Amino acid sequence: MAKVVWISILKKKNTLWKLGPEFYRRAVELLGDGIFNVDGKRWYIHRKVSARLFNVKNFKTHIMDTFNSNLDFMLHQILQPASEKNNNIEDDSGQIVDMHKIFYAYTLDSIGQIAFGENIGSLTGKDVQFAKAFDECQFQVLFNVSSYMFSLKFNKKN
Repeated sequence: MAKVVWISILKKKNTLWKLGPEFYRRAVELLGDGIFNVDGKRWYIHRKVSARLFNVKNFKTHIMDTFNSNLDFMLHQILQPASEKNNNIEDDSGQIVDMHKIFYAYTLDSIGQIAFGENIGSLTGKDVQFAKAFDECQFQVLFNVSSYMFSLKFNKKN
């Protein structure tokens, strides 16, 4: 039964899964009018378009190749060399490797290649302005939306 409900939410985004105008207003600067920020007919249209991108053939070829290639880079260029230094997970400067930062870069680079055909290059460890700006935008949207949710929880009128 749970699987059927989950599929229904993913395919139809029923009335239990509405973001609403306040979420839209608070997230539009980062998310625009895309699938992650709209409801109703606009969401349905975006879902149909994105479903074509994530079909089985594309997943088996381009998508998996991209994730595997970036995983190979992450393992052999970042983690393996770090693990060979005095049995610690340190980078070239002797700092402990930040796995959260590495997984963020892995995801950002992979999605950049899949969605836009461009490697953002954040796994290289170089200062990538786009990655920093995108991270800051995500933080601002999270703060904006969570502060609104917090105000709803504690400002309820009984």
